[in-house]
Amino acid sequence: RPRQPGAGTTMFIAWQGTQAADRPMDIFTDLSAAPARCTAWNQTHDTLWAHSAMLAKSQSDFLEHWKKVEGVMRVEGQAEGVMEEVSHVVFTGHSLGAGCALIAHMLALTDASASSLVEDVYFESIVFASPMVWYSPNGGAGGGAGNIGDDIKEIFRKTSVNYVFDQDVVPRLPGLPYFYRPAAKQMAKSLLSHEVAKKLGVGDHTKSKQIIDQIAEVGFDMFSTFLSEDGAQGTFEELENYFHLSKIVYAASKPGGRAAPVEPNNFKDCCGSFVDVKDQDYKYFLACHSFFPDNVTAELLWEFKAKGGTKWIRFDPETSKALSRASRMGKSTETYKVGKTEYEANLDDMTQTNLTTKRTRDIRCSFDFGSISTAAAASSTPISVHPP
Repeated sequence: RPRQPGAGTTMFIAWQGTQAADRPMDIFTDLSAAPARCTAWNQTHDTLWAHSAMLAKSQSDFLEHWKKVEGVMRVEGQAEGVMEEVSHVVFTGHSLGAGCALIAHMLALTDASASSLVEDVYFESIVFASPMVWYSPNGGAGGGAGNIGDDIKEIFRKTSVNYVFDQDVVPRLPGLPYFYRPAAKQMAKSLLSHEVAKKLGVGDHTKSKQIIDQIAEVGFDMFSTFLSEDGAQGTFEELENYFHLSKIVYAASKPGGRAAPVEPNNFKDCCGSFVDVKDQDYKYFLACHSFFPDNVTAELLWEFKAKGGTKWIRFDPETSKALSRASRMGKSTETYKVGKTEYEANLDDMTQTNLTTKRTRDIRCSFDFGSISTAAAASSTPISVHPP
């Protein structure tokens, strides 16, 4: 597939997240985490399996809507006032919808039935709070996508991004049980305490809270065995074979926090440890899950490493715009001037070369959050987030 989408029209295909009230079966789709092979890519990537329920939903949607999508793509270039054909497709979604979007991205790349139409189409996926939808037998615990071919890993690393906020549990499902088991315990205790207090009409003073917590603890113990170290241990070990293929943009909620890119094979090490914070109740975890995509902006900030190799300095706004535009178009290189000096940026190696002196420096895309607080996250206060 060509890396550069060209000058044609961009089509966005989006999936909703879980809508239990309108689609009660969504809950079962979320929970059905048994992995399955897929005929679309099994011949070339037989060790790449997927979350079976989300795979089934994506394939069902593919069958139901592909003709409609195909029709739009074919007539778009002929529509009145539209001069360009679709050359760029972006799959997107949140939570359950994000998982389906990622699988649809893979189906679009590998399904032979679509190849005649999309031969010159550039595919991307930009998703929010996606769970781990990819699985490899004996692969997750030993390094995630270690058994998967380098070609498909590289395609997704460069063309797919998943936004994750702080203690959001969903992006750790189902492959990080050592994160979501303690998180689920904390959420369950918090929710039970809240419900007991509401039913009893008890206030929040210290003595009442102690009584409520004791009652909640008894109720919690009745169903916590499954979340313990001994409960269903073999199942959790198998679930660790799930992993991400998309690049992660991870934002931690803390003063002076930054959103930073995380390579998919490093996600478990970088973001897999649950931090038990006393004041984070179940409402906070829900706020983490809904933080994206409302708080994503289209602006990108670029930096270069200063002489000496220790300090990063921001490019001027015009250069940042040029690099951002080149990155979104999937270009490998971009040439630009700063004053009278001409430079070339290599966006694959993330380096900048002075075309006169041939001196090379490292560059990076900066994801600057400014100052982020737990209160801001819980209240969904807009924070500037910069996509890769």
